[in-house]
Amino acid sequence: MNLIDILQEEHEDCPEAPECAASEWTETEVREYFRSGGKTLPGAEESGLPAVIPGQPGGGSNERVGDDSWEHPPAAYEKGVLTASLEEYQRVAVAEGIPDRENSLFPPDDPVLKALATQRGLKPFQKLLIGASGNFEVVLGSWATGDNAAKNGMDLRYFYDTNTVGQKVGARVVAAVRFSDDAAIGKGFWTSAHGGAVETALDEVTAELAKIGIAPLAYTIDAQFTLKKPCPLNTSLVVEAKVASIVSDGLRINTEAQLQSFGPDPVVYATCKVQIVDYGRLKRSK
Repeated sequence: MNLIDILQEEHEDCPEAPECAASEWTETEVREYFRSGGKTLPGAEESGLPAVIPGQPGGGSNERVGDDSWEHPPAAYEKGVLTASLEEYQRVAVAEGIPDRENSLFPPDDPVLKALATQRGLKPFQKLLIGASGNFEVVLGSWATGDNAAKNGMDLRYFYDTNTVGQKVGARVVAAVRFSDDAAIGKGFWTSAHGGAVETALDEVTAELAKIGIAPLAYTIDAQFTLKKPCPLNTSLVVEAKVASIVSDGLRINTEAQLQSFGPDPVVYATCKVQIVDYGRLKRSK
């Protein structure tokens, strides 16, 4: 048994030494590493840089790593997936409109939100998922939508075009979106919205279109994005999405969307073609 193995047994709570320790560290450095509980790494004092957790460039933490509970939904959830209906999704989604958001990125009396909210046939709605009860519930926290997303740099508001209710091909959703400095390519630099944020907005709107218009349990399986121009920050923009076609006997939903400025002569910043699968139908067929 070598020195590292011996010290590892004596200091059970210390993180394992990196593989390079046996060949590159001196005995003094090895002993000091275990004595400090893994906090003292060779060269840290000379460089003036903080020590990092071995094997994790830039450091790391055991906090907020999550668990695998998401892989084990309750029985009520599984039942809800099998019984979910489009009519129920639509009813719950539009029931309360879009409540105020604490971290809203839209200024008071925003002209884009006002225009969409007052346009005949457009109905504000919220993203839903099957909850632990087996029923549709509003998604309050998400990386892509809701107040949590607004806090992190993207505020997205959906409006269902009720003029297209009952249609499949041609179903339509319009959304307002704003990207803050937190969604920039580099915060504090002279940059535009990050391409990933732009693509997320397009992906999210097309998915919500499929859910409220056709299949309440629908998921993106393929997406093609085109970023045409740098997308401005702190500017109210519009995403327009529609169902272009339905294939595979109704299983796959092809959607299209574009992100553009608001007004009679809009500037198009990005477009997408997204294929979405009816997950509920897949589950029921098994």
